[in-house]
This record gives sequence, structure tokens and C-alpha cells, in this order.
Amino acid sequence: MLISNIFLIKQEKVMKKTMISLAVLAAINGQTAVADGRVMAEILVEGSAPVKSSKAMAGGPLDAEELTGLGATGDGGELLTHVPGVSAVRIGGHGFDPVIRGQSQNRLNVMLDGAYVHAGCSSRMDPPSSYAALETYDKVTVIKGGQTVEFGGGGGGATVLFERDTQPPEEGDSVRGKAGATYKDNGDFKSVYADGTFGSSDGYLRLSGIVSDAGDYEDGRGTKVASGFKSKNANLVAGFNPDVDSNVEISLEHNLEEDVLYEGLPMDTTETTNDAARLRYQNSGFKVEIYQSEVDHDMDNYTFALRGAKSGNTAMRTVGESDTQGVRFSNAWQSDMVSWKVGADYKKNERYAESLRGGDSSNGTVSTIFRNYMWPDAEVEQAGLFMESDFSLNERNQLSTGLRYEYVDPSASKAGTTVTAGAGITAGRNSADLAYNHYYGKTSADADSENNVSGFVRLSRKLESDGAVYGSLSRSVRTADGVERFVWKDTGSSDWVGNPALDPEKQHQLEVGGEFVISGMTIATSIFYADVDDYILKTKAHGESGVLQSDSQTVYRNIDATRWGYELDLSQEWGDHFYGGLSISYVRAENDTDNRSIGQTPPLNGALTVGYAKGDWDIGTRLRFADKQTRVEADSSVNSGTDTGQTPGYGVMDLYGTMFLQNDAELKIGVDNIFDKTYAEHLNPGSAVDGTSDQVNEPGRSIWVKANIRF
Repeated sequence: MLISNIFLIKQEKVMKKTMISLAVLAAINGQTAVADGRVMAEILVEGSAPVKSSKAMAGGPLDAEELTGLGATGDGGELLTHVPGVSAVRIGGHGFDPVIRGQSQNRLNVMLDGAYVHAGCSSRMDPPSSYAALETYDKVTVIKGGQTVEFGGGGGGATVLFERDTQPPEEGDSVRGKAGATYKDNGDFKSVYADGTFGSSDGYLRLSGIVSDAGDYEDGRGTKVASGFKSKNANLVAGFNPDVDSNVEISLEHNLEEDVLYEGLPMDTTETTNDAARLRYQNSGFKVEIYQSEVDHDMDNYTFALRGAKSGNTAMRTVGESDTQGVRFSNAWQSDMVSWKVGADYKKNERYAESLRGGDSSNGTVSTIFRNYMWPDAEVEQAGLFMESDFSLNERNQLSTGLRYEYVDPSASKAGTTVTAGAGITAGRNSADLAYNHYYGKTSADADSENNVSGFVRLSRKLESDGAVYGSLSRSVRTADGVERFVWKDTGSSDWVGNPALDPEKQHQLEVGGEFVISGMTIATSIFYADVDDYILKTKAHGESGVLQSDSQTVYRNIDATRWGYELDLSQEWGDHFYGGLSISYVRAENDTDNRSIGQTPPLNGALTVGYAKGDWDIGTRLRFADKQTRVEADSSVNSGTDTGQTPGYGVMDLYGTMFLQNDAELKIGVDNIFDKTYAEHLNPGSAVDGTSDQVNEPGRSIWVKANIRF
């Protein structure tokens, strides 16, 4: 990712308030030095045109100096929903799974301070963004579409970078940092954090931590939604600067999630830990990054059964591990006309999970009887080479290119290990390989190595007036992950079987767009069309090509697909104090092989914001809205069944306000869903707890307050 493509939106308390695009009503920004030497946090949303993008701006003229979305943000996935074109799957109060341009999971490359963290739960209780302790990061970059090849294969939906950029205290100061607290009444959400850096220009030590606790919130009807959680994060960063051009940095991070309840799943998390270590060396344009992350995940359906849900079922437990190691080398340099970045990387993800059962979940019986390997030592190794460049053709035109080669080697060493049939394990399918063979006529030995090539070319042109236009072509190739290839769940009635012989997914995308200023209104828009060969579809077994059975169990297969959509952002100021904006995004996904829609695609959605800012305070209101979604896959007897059904549209109103106090302090207050509306996002799954709810409902009226101070 080259600097000419990054759009920074900077705000200072003493400067005239900047007009902000409606969709982000929060203090989210990227790391930028201001006049007094402080580093201010901003969210960076990267697009293609080399001009300032309103998509990156917060949704009110806020002096944001920490990554804390508007109100009580549960995790990094919920933060991302403040960006236009980004939705999320809610299964409770934690573990929001982001969806960008209709693409999710492994179609998004999500990195946490240079490291990949892969979920320890096959059902996505803990997507990578759930481990992003927001206030300890300095910037978030969202690169939509196939606009970079630097951070791994795939990423056709987007690349999301949560980054830390630790700066030592200014000369004469012993410490720099920030601290704060948040409270929300609905669900009794409480969170406190502190982040401090000590040292000098020669070396520094950064210590940060966050503690959050939440109970079950209520939806608009006053019905409790299983969503409570406890979360703790501790992070240490130590840096050394041998000279003005060099930096060595090591970081250690620990995440602990406990008692995490999920309205949308038949199990809850008793405990999940993520321990990560990173080592980074940089000398001018040369950089080396080494990382390791270890996720241990424990979930069951009986620890919290006495809360009145999920009782009477057989006690079930799954214990999983997901360990990822990687290294990346890169070197960047530039001349008057061209800038280059070349590099190489390696990543290995190992996943192992055991399924246990025994007893009645209503009496707290501990499951100790081994059933099967849900992840049979699944391993995916990837090694890549990449190149990116920016050519200045003349003063107004720029050509950007990227090329990536990646070698992939998948395996599952325990796939052939048989377990005892019975106790829910079907005779004749009592190993992962036997299950793969039953559904596909393949085994783990058919998981072939791959040689994948991705790339992009983008032409951007500055206009004579303010603004720019661009056009790009990209090819993004992603390999099937360890879940899609190797998952093995056999309950005797609800099976879930990966496909080791899946071909890599190849997305070819055309995108055009631009940003303009007309009569004081900023207009940013993009239109994209993607043709996808060998799209990896999670579906039900109906005897289609490549699937041998027709028993409506969960399987994977390759299809051809198309996806197209658009994004539009309008923003404007009126006079010195009033501002407003409108954001709309839409995506349509088609299964061309079977001539039907692809499930879990969000409907047209957006937000409308109006606000007033004067001096050291601002107030505003936001209307969040979504259209109905009728293009669904809701009948598992004939299609994938990934949607709960057709969903109605909605409109929800929020209020917010910020007051900037003396001594670098600020107070924020707001009301989300002020009319206490009962509604659910289309992507939310059905409720596994409340028989009166079709889906996991969003929170009802929520009053929140947040205080932050910088020092």
C-alpha cells in the first residue's frame, strides 16, 4: 500500500471544524502528527482516487483522539460498521463479523498490528476483529476491493489493517498517553482503558490495557437478548531506535474473553484467550515483521443453561486451537516519477478442535466423552512474493500496479484417524476422510497444493477542479481456509463437512469512481462489478455437481458467481456551524451456476446525518436505515438456507453530542435508537434462545456516556 493512496482526515480542536461524511458518528481517525507534536487517532479508509476521501471522515465535527466508535463499541467489528459499505453479523454483544461489499470471513484480510489472527471457533464466535482492543490502536485502514497485494492472497472484499504507531513522549515529557471510561445503560455495559508511553527518542515502553463487562441488553420490545461478556486486554510494546532511520520493536499482547453469551448460536464461550507476539525491524524503506498468535477457545451449551435457555439438550462442548505464525519482508523506494515496494511473506495456520459430549445440558453436566476431531489438525501454509508500484505519468495522471504470486499447501494429519462410531457419530463415517468421501468422493489426500496469481492495475486522474476520478481492474485469488476444507461435525442429524478438493476462488473486478466538489458539496462515489470463478459456497447437500448426497447437510462446493454494487457519499457544510451528509451502499450477489441469489447479502442501506458545531461542543442526529431484503436463501431443503428469510426495512434515529473540556479532556453523550424500535439487521442469524424472535434483534433504546483524557 503506497502513501499516495492513503486518505488522511485530520482534525484539531483549535481549527475550524471539518465537514464530515455522515456515516461515521464517532471519534475514529488515523495517526497523524499535529502542530504541538501530539499524535491524533484517525480512521483511514483507503480508496483509489488520490484525493481526500469523505468516506474516511467521522460523522460529526469531533476532535477525535482515540479509536472509540460512537457510543459503547463492543469490538473492532462493530467499529467497522461506522464505515459506509460495511455491515456486520451480530450473534450477541461481542464477536461482530464484518461484511464489506457483501463479502466476509476469509474474503477479508484482517490484520492486527501486522499479525494475522485466525478464529478459534468454526462458527465465528471470535472473528479476527473481535481481538482488536480498540483504544490501544492508533489507526484503522480499510482498503476496499482488490487494491493491494501486499498483505496476502484473497482480500477481494477488503483489507482491514488495525495498526499501532507508537511515538515516544516529546522532549521534556516523561509520559504521553490517554485514559477513559464508557457506560451504556442498556445491558449495563462498562469499559475502562489506559494507554501510556514512557521513554525518549532513543527508546520507549508502551503499556496499555482495557477491561470491559456487559450484561444482556434488551431489544425494543424489552426482551432480553443473550449478549453478556467479559473482556480483558493487556499489551506491551518496547522499542529501540539505533539511529534516526532505524527502529526495532517487540510487542506482547494478551486477550481474555470470558462468559460470552450468544443469542444466535446454540453454544456460549466459557473462555477464549489470544496470546500474540510481534517483532518488527525497520530501516528507511526496508522492513521485517515476524509474528505469532495462539488462540485457545472453549465453548459449550451447559455452563449457562440455567439462565433458562438451551436446556434439555445433550451436553456438548468443543475445545479448539488456532495457531498462526508468519513473517514478512518488504523494501520500498522511490524516484521522481515512480515508487516501488517489493516483498515476500510466509504464513502458516494450524487448527485443531475436539468435540465432546455427555449428560443433559440443563443440569450443568460437564462433557468429557470424546466424539470426533472437528478440526483434524488442519494446516494451511502460504508463501508469497509481491510487487506494487505507482507511476506518475504526468502532473494529473497516475498508474498504479500490483502483482502477487502465492504457493499454498493444505493438509489435515488426523483426517484419516477413526473414532468410535455411535454417540452421534455415524457408522461408516467415523473419520474426517470417510465423511469427505461420503459427500464428495474425495479425501484429505485430494487437497492439492496451489500456485495462485493476483494483481491489479489502476489509473487515476486529478481533475482541474477539486477532485479526481479512477478506474481499476483487479484479480484476487483466495484459497479455501481450514474450515471450508477440513471441518468435520457429525451429530447424526446436523452434519457439517468441509471439502478438501475445493478449487481456489478467483475474483476479477472492474471498479470506477471518483470524488468531486460541486457548489460546496463533496460527492464521493464508486461502482464495482466482479466476476467470480470457483466461488466457494457454503450450502446444503442437494446432489448438485460435486456433491454426492442429497440429505440437506452443510457442505461446500465451487460455483460461478457475479457481484456488483455501488457506494455514494454526500457531505456539505452550511455556514460556520451546520453540517450534514448522506451515505448509501448497495450490493447484489448472484449464483450463476444455479441461477439464484447468494445468501447473507445485505440490502441497500445507509445513513443521514445533520449536526451543529460551535466552539468546543457539537450535537447531531443520525438516521440509520436499510431497505427490505427479498433476495434470500432461506429454505435449506432446496437451497443454502443461510438466511432466516425475507427481512423488512427499518429506520432508526440516534442523537449524539461532544463537549471538549480543558486539559485535553472530552465528554461524549448519546442516545442510540431513541424511539426504542424493535429491528434486526438482515445478516443476523435466527435466535437460538428466544422462541418469539425470528432473528437476533439489535439493542433497543441505549443511553451512553463516555469520558476521555489525554496527557
